[in-house]
Amino acid sequence: MAELIRKEDHFTLKFSMMEKVEGVHGDITFPVAAISGVRIVDNVITAVHGLRAPGTSIPGVVAMGTFWSRSEKLFVMIHHQDRRGVRIELTGQTYDAILFSTDNPEQLLSGLALEPDPAS
Repeated sequence: MAELIRKEDHFTLKFSMMEKVEGVHGDITFPVAAISGVRIVDNVITAVHGLRAPGTSIPGVVAMGTFWSRSEKLFVMIHHQDRRGVRIELTGQTYDAILFSTDNPEQLLSGLALEPDPAS
């Protein structure tokens, strides 16, 4: 499972070797200052939209890689349906948002000193 790591003024979403293959992408690093919003998402697979290119996808089950739509470019790393996750909105980065599944999003965000937006 992808791991979000904070080091000083930036975050890295670190992937296993298999995730790198499935997502056709290496680890993603972005500055803390680029974060414009954070949301906890229930059943995170339903939040994925757009055309996948490149990556791996089984609709409604797994989604890994880059997803393009008219409104945004997402990087997604979701392993199972009915799973909770985190959406991190970014400004001035390659991706407009990063969406990934995690067992305990509240604990993850708390441990990284990130507060979810009140509407999440």
